[in-house]
Amino acid sequence: MEVLRIHRPRLVLHGPVGMGQSYIGAALLHHLEGYHVQSLELGTLLGDSARTTEAALVQLFVEAKRHSPSVIYIPSLVSWCAAISGTARATVRAMLDTLAPTDSILLLAIIDGKFSSLPRDVRAWFGPTAIKDNSVELLAPSADQRLAFFEPLVEDIKRPPNKFADGMGTKRKKRVLEVLPIAPPLEPRKPTERELAVQEGVGRARGE
Repeated sequence: MEVLRIHRPRLVLHGPVGMGQSYIGAALLHHLEGYHVQSLELGTLLGDSARTTEAALVQLFVEAKRHSPSVIYIPSLVSWCAAISGTARATVRAMLDTLAPTDSILLLAIIDGKFSSLPRDVRAWFGPTAIKDNSVELLAPSADQRLAFFEPLVEDIKRPPNKFADGMGTKRKKRVLEVLPIAPPLEPRKPTERELAVQEGVGRARGE
């Protein structure tokens, strides 16, 4: 993002629920560690009752432009659209339009569902060719893909220990345990001060 000039960098991850979109989004942010990230999550936008959602959005975009190259991250975009008003969505579109085509600001969004489930105005955020150029669809693996993925693990489970690379085809040497000295016997238990006082009182009573 610092060297290449990409025209309006936008990326959306979408797919059926349960395909791990949130984990992949977190991994992407980890890969982009060092870049300034502004998250448009609902807690950030609605958590401060002293300001409107629109004001919070404007402030987040201003901070992203100030610390460019940066990332604007929207998790769970479908739920986000349902919770945010149309005015707030229009504010996002207006702020996106203020960005220069070569600004190093990536718009990254996560969708638990199909890209077509987004409102039309939100789909426009990612460009006219979003499905072709700016989106990654996560699909469930087929039975053959699952088998190919787990086949090495199954083969390792079947393989005897002396067939692994560190076994070198020979029996493994038994681990030699360190011979520890025998621990000394425990000291006899010493009576507490209270017990000594009781014993002294009993002795005095007997002496009388």
